[in-house]
Amino acid sequence: MSTRTTTARSGGSEQLTYVSLDADSVQDIIDKLTDYKDQSETSWETVTSTNRIQDYPAELSGRSNTAGEHAAALETEINSLQARLDAAKAANEGGITTTGADGTICYWLPEGTEDTAENVTTYNQVDKVNQARADAQTMVDYSINGCTPEEWDELIERVQNNQDDSVYANTILNNIGPGRLLDLPTDIQDQFTTKSDFQGTTTSDRPNAGKDLADALGHVLATASLTWDDAKAEAYANRLVDYAEEKGKDLRIASLNQMLAASRPADIDSDGTPEDIGLNYNDALLATLATRLESYSPEQAKPWNSEFWNPTSVSKQPVGSAANPLFGVVHAMTGNPDVATEWLVTNPDGSTTPVATSQSLEHARRIQQLIETTGLDNQSWTADWAMLANQIDRLPSTGMADPARQYKDSARTTATSGILNGLGSGTDPLNLSPEARQSVAAVMARYPQGIDASTELGNTGGPLGSNVNADGTTTYYPKFTDRALTNLIGQVTMDQWASAHLGGAMTDYHTQQLQDAVNQYNATGETAAVKNAVTAQSRTNGFFAGASAQQLIALGKKKDSANEDANTIASSLVGLIPVVGPAASLGIDVSDPFGTDNAEDASSQAVHARNTAAADNNRQITLALLNSGLYTPEDLKATLERDGTSVDSLKVIDRDGNNLTENMTPEQLTDYDFGVGLEEIGKKLYSPTKSGLDFTKTREDEFNKGYYASNPDGEDAEPDGEW
Repeated sequence: MSTRTTTARSGGSEQLTYVSLDADSVQDIIDKLTDYKDQSETSWETVTSTNRIQDYPAELSGRSNTAGEHAAALETEINSLQARLDAAKAANEGGITTTGADGTICYWLPEGTEDTAENVTTYNQVDKVNQARADAQTMVDYSINGCTPEEWDELIERVQNNQDDSVYANTILNNIGPGRLLDLPTDIQDQFTTKSDFQGTTTSDRPNAGKDLADALGHVLATASLTWDDAKAEAYANRLVDYAEEKGKDLRIASLNQMLAASRPADIDSDGTPEDIGLNYNDALLATLATRLESYSPEQAKPWNSEFWNPTSVSKQPVGSAANPLFGVVHAMTGNPDVATEWLVTNPDGSTTPVATSQSLEHARRIQQLIETTGLDNQSWTADWAMLANQIDRLPSTGMADPARQYKDSARTTATSGILNGLGSGTDPLNLSPEARQSVAAVMARYPQGIDASTELGNTGGPLGSNVNADGTTTYYPKFTDRALTNLIGQVTMDQWASAHLGGAMTDYHTQQLQDAVNQYNATGETAAVKNAVTAQSRTNGFFAGASAQQLIALGKKKDSANEDANTIASSLVGLIPVVGPAASLGIDVSDPFGTDNAEDASSQAVHARNTAAADNNRQITLALLNSGLYTPEDLKATLERDGTSVDSLKVIDRDGNNLTENMTPEQLTDYDFGVGLEEIGKKLYSPTKSGLDFTKTREDEFNKGYYASNPDGEDAEPDGEW
C-alpha cells in the first residue's frame, strides 16, 4: 500500500488535507486481510471442534474470547481501510478530487479534522455518490426495461433535486457514457409511448418524460463541466458530438439540442421580471460544442434539415429539435455571452488588434449564414439570437488594458451587429416574438449614432462603425443595411414598449446632438453642425416611417386579417417618433381597428401614416429648435408674422416673440390646439437676418430621403440588403 498526505488551501483560504492512495494496492490489502480473517476464523472453528470431539485434550478456555477479539479488531481495520478507499473513489468519481499523474486517487479532510471512517465518509460525500451511481443505473434500466409512471416520477424528482450538485452530476456522467446519455431521453419517452397502428395515434402516461430528463441532464452536464479543466471539457464535448454523428443515431442530435436548451432564470434587464437564459457551462466545453456542431456531419448521409425529416421512418420520435444541430447551443450561449463572442468573432491568434471593417464583413456574413440555417420564421430560434445580441452587447469591458479592451469592444460590437443584420436580412416579412422585438430595441437604443448612420440610402462601409475619442480610444457601434434596419424597425413598431424605448433613446440623442450643434454655432457662427443635426434627425424619422409602412404593406399581403397588428404599428409609431400632442397622433383610434385585409388598403394606410409621421417629425424638430436657444425673440416674432398669424400659433409664440414652450406643463404640451400651432410655426420657422437658420426644406427633404430608403418606390421594390 502506498499513501501520501499533502495540504493545500481551498478557494476560501481554508487549509485542506489530501490523503492519496493507490486504489489497487489498498484493495489488495483489504482482500488479503479479509482472507486472513476468514481463514483464521475457519481454523479456530476447526481447532475447537476437534478439541471437543477428542474430549478436550487441550485447555482452550479463555482463548476463544481472545481469538474473537483479534478477529473483530481485524474486521474493524478492514472496514476502516474500506471506508477510506470508498471515500477516495467517491471523491474521484464525484469530481471532488482528481486522479494523480501516477494513477493515485485521494480523499480530503479539513485541516485539523480527525481522520476517522465517519469523517472521511461525510466530507467526501460517499452517500451522495452512491445515490447518484444508483440513479444512473436506474435510468439505464428504465430506458431498457421500462417502469411505472410512479417509479419514473420518483426517479426524475431525485435527479432534478440534485441536478445542480456537482458531486451528483459528475457521478452521473462517470457512470453513463456520452452515447448512452444522448439515447436516454428518446428511450425513456419511447417506454411511455403507446402506438396504435389502427388509429395512427400515440398516447403516453408521461408525455414530457423525455423532455424532463433531457432538461435535467442538461443541468447535470453544465454543473459537472464547471468543475473540469479545459482539457477534460474539450474532450467530453468532442465525445458528445462524435456520438451524435454516429451512423444510424439520428435522434441523438435532438437529445443534445434539448439538453442544451435547458434554462435558468435571470433578470438581465433589471426590470424585475426574470428571463430564461442558457445555463452556465465550462467555456471550453461550450466553445468546442459550438465549433463542432457548426460543421455537424453525421456518418449517415441522411439530410438533417426538417424538410427531409420523416418521423414515420423510425419507430422512435426525437426529443428536441432534430432540424438544426445549432438549435441548443445557441440557446446555451445566451447564458455565456463571452464564449459566444469568441465563437462568432473568431480570433485564433489571440490578437489584440481591433476588428477591421473588412473583417467585420466576413464575420457578419458567417453569422448571417448561421442564423439562416433554420430560417427567420422560427420564433424560438430568432428570439435566442436576439437575446444573445443583447447579452453580448451588455458585457462590460472595464478592468482590461487598453489594447485588450479595444479588441473586445470591437469584437462584441461586430458580433452584435452581425446578429441583428442577420435577423433582418430576409426578403420575406419578419415576425419576431415580443421578447425578441424588445431585445432588438434594447440593443438599438444603445447605439443611436449607428442608427443615424444606417439611415442613409445605400450600405457604405460595413457592419462596424467607429469614432475616435479625444483620449485616443475608439468607440464602436453597429451599422445596418437598409433591409435589415427596415425589417427590424418594422418589428419594433409591433411592440409599444420596444417602440417607446427606442424612440425615447433616439430623441434624447438627437436633442443632445442639436444642443451641441447650437453651442458650436454660438461659438463660431457656423450653421453646418446645426443643419447636420436636423438632417440626421429628419432622415431617421423618415426611415422609421418608411419601415412602418413596409410592415403595414407586408401585413396587408397576408391572407388573414391583420387589423390588430396594423393598429399596433400605427400606435407604436407614435412612440418611435415621440412628439407632443394627443397619444393617437397618427389619427387612428386604436379602439376601432382599421382594416388591412389586402395590399390596397394597407398601402392607403401606409400613405396616411407617412403623412402624419412627416408632420410629427416637423413638430418634434420644431419644439427642439425652439428650446435650443438658437432663435432670438426678434427671429420668433418675424416667424410669427410670416404669412400671417393664427390663433393656434399664438399658443407657441406670443406677439413679442417669446417662446411659450419652455415652461409648459405636460398637459399643456399635449393640448391639440398647441400641436396645430406648433406644426404651423414649424413650416415657417426662420431668422430674417441669418438665412442659414431656415431648416424647413431640410426637414422635408431629409424625411423623404429616409422614407424612401426603407420603403423604395416601385412595385415589389425592396430596401438594399447588401454592403
